[in-house]
Amino acid sequence: MPQLVETKFTIRTGKPEITFLPNRNRLKDYGITVSEIGQILNYSLTGTVASTYQENETAYDIRVQLAKTDINIAEKVDDILIRTQKGLVPLSTLGTVIEQSAETQIARKNKQNLFVIEANLIQGALGAATKQIREQVARIDLPPGYQIRMGGGAEEQAESYQAIGVALVQAIIFTYMLLAVLLGSYTHPFTIMLTLPLGFVGAVLSMSLFGLTLNIFSLLALIMLVGIVVNDAILLLDQTRVFRQQGMPIKEALIKACPLKLRTIIMTNLTIIVSMYPQTLGDQGTAIMRATLAGVVIGAIIVQTLCTLTVIPVLYTILDRFSLRRYSENT
Repeated sequence: MPQLVETKFTIRTGKPEITFLPNRNRLKDYGITVSEIGQILNYSLTGTVASTYQENETAYDIRVQLAKTDINIAEKVDDILIRTQKGLVPLSTLGTVIEQSAETQIARKNKQNLFVIEANLIQGALGAATKQIREQVARIDLPPGYQIRMGGGAEEQAESYQAIGVALVQAIIFTYMLLAVLLGSYTHPFTIMLTLPLGFVGAVLSMSLFGLTLNIFSLLALIMLVGIVVNDAILLLDQTRVFRQQGMPIKEALIKACPLKLRTIIMTNLTIIVSMYPQTLGDQGTAIMRATLAGVVIGAIIVQTLCTLTVIPVLYTILDRFSLRRYSENT
């Protein structure tokens, strides 16, 4: 993946290690314990500070250990002599010496050993790179007990998406509850909330037009849209409600309310679009973040403006049949 650079691995070749496995029965026969053997090996190989040497005001440790010519561990560790109750015997007599590889670093997470592979992304979106990595990882046939998990920025992005999804659902629920209280109806707030899918369609089309990707900022823009795209429907249906309270039939009330609120709707949305358009021109650094947010909002507003005066009246007429509230109409 050429877009990934500065790759780092925590997997390292282990350092050589010599392990002594004591034979308990032989230790008992020779009258020596494991701790005594460990102490002898420690003194022989790493040495012990027997005394200090004072010269002027500086003190030097006097370390006693085997001569350097005798500390070729890989070849002569079996021949190190151990003093027992039966005399000096080679280390190999008291157990088994094994040469193996030892880990240089042991990292753990969730009670499991962990190896980390890190890389920096220099081009493209994090989501696209994460998807490509997952596709390649899926082809790896892992042995039992092994698993691969995404961390770092990919993990944080997934957590952010989840949090934003919860916030979006909460925004929709709270908006519906507020409209239900203000309009005194359970049906027509749902009619107003149907502008959200229309706005989301416009957001998707806008992202395709401007070449934007789905990221944190585009999702934040979707949350903002919950409070923006419903405004036109609120203006239109609230005016329709006023006319119906005056005794107008539903169709006549809609036909009269649409032209009346057309000017307000167009002026409001046009102001938002014109003011946010300059932010879509940025293509570097933090300007890309503002461009993403502005592009999503502009696309959603354009589509919902066109649908407010066409789709919403039709939906209002259909769903009014299920409304519990009835208006007295002049015939």
